[in-house]
Amino acid sequence: MQKPVAPSLCESCHSINRAPHQNMRHQGIRQAASSNGAQERQYRCVACNAIWVEPIDRWGISGGFRLLPNVK
Repeated sequence: MQKPVAPSLCESCHSINRAPHQNMRHQGIRQAASSNGAQERQYRCVACNAIWVEPIDRWGISGGFRLLPNVK
């Protein structure tokens, strides 16, 4: 089984708050695993290649950012 590997985060990713920083590029929207109308926006940082997921509930409210672990 593969282990999650924590990426080396850039300074901007270390200080991420409630909005994407200038080095993050939108990677697309997908339906969340639950069937209640929630979605997830996925972003990738071009500086450190970290992948961030922003859950959006069915009312369009952001749940903040969480780091998606890299698997190698």
